[in-house]
Amino acid sequence: MRRPPADLAHRRTGAPHPRRVRRAGRLARNAGRALTRDQLLDLTQHDGEAVIDRTIDVLVGRLRRKIEADSRHPAIILTVHGVGYRLVAN
Repeated sequence: MRRPPADLAHRRTGAPHPRRVRRAGRLARNAGRALTRDQLLDLTQHDGEAVIDRTIDVLVGRLRRKIEADSRHPAIILTVHGVGYRLVAN
């Protein structure tokens, strides 16, 4: 039986994908500070993938679905209209 590549190991364990963990960590290091889509793009570009600014909205939406009690009414990752997103600092 073939084993999945190491980068797919998270699927067997149910753990989040390593890239998502890195993105969440970058957002957490800037908790309380509103980050623009461009700043989030810069953080994401280090992962070696080509992304566009709307990709950030998709990634934030996925992250919200994983960590928010109600992703339609977020309390942890807030949208700062005209700016970008802010992780609430506790």
